[in-house]
Amino acid sequence: RLAICKSSLGLTHGKGPSMETMQKYAELPSTNTWDKQWKPEVTKRWLRVSELIRENSRGASIVYVTMPFPREVVAARDWMSWLEMLSADMPPTVFVRGNGENVLTWFSE
Repeated sequence: RLAICKSSLGLTHGKGPSMETMQKYAELPSTNTWDKQWKPEVTKRWLRVSELIRENSRGASIVYVTMPFPREVVAARDWMSWLEMLSADMPPTVFVRGNGENVLTWFSE
């Protein structure tokens, strides 16, 4: 069973990604410019998440990350760029994505 103690979590409300991270994102070959993106604030949120993962997972052997949900309104190139930023300069990364529905698993022995 995996449990995370809430006292170990830090709040980052209101803090966006660094200029360095935003520059790396803008330099990716297939990324749309900020003015052509569906919601630039969503991209910035994922960039900040990528920074936090890198800061807190340097010594990890493997990293599991909830994959951003691929919405139809988000250009495929932008979504793939989010994945690139979430896994760049990281240990091996596994993206996990459900189907958006709650499930209940019954164990029988």
